[in-house]
Amino acid sequence: SPRWLARDFSFKEVAGALRGSARMTSYYKYRGSLTQPPCAEGVTWFVVKHPLTVGGATLGAFSALQGRNNRPTQPAHDRLVEFTP
Repeated sequence: SPRWLARDFSFKEVAGALRGSARMTSYYKYRGSLTQPPCAEGVTWFVVKHPLTVGGATLGAFSALQGRNNRPTQPAHDRLVEFTP
């Protein structure tokens, strides 16, 4: 599996790897929590407006590390969602 999947990485790192991709120019950002136990808070989520495509091997490696999403969608409450066009 790719070496970068075996550690934490920042959005800047991912964005840098995909620099020049028009699909990375618009994204939503919000503070949330992990989707797996311990469901810890303090996570900053970045969601690209346009889906990105990855190869099967990369998706398989990520799925093996990440596992399943164990939480249903949570209410937004007063959560601020920022959009970068």
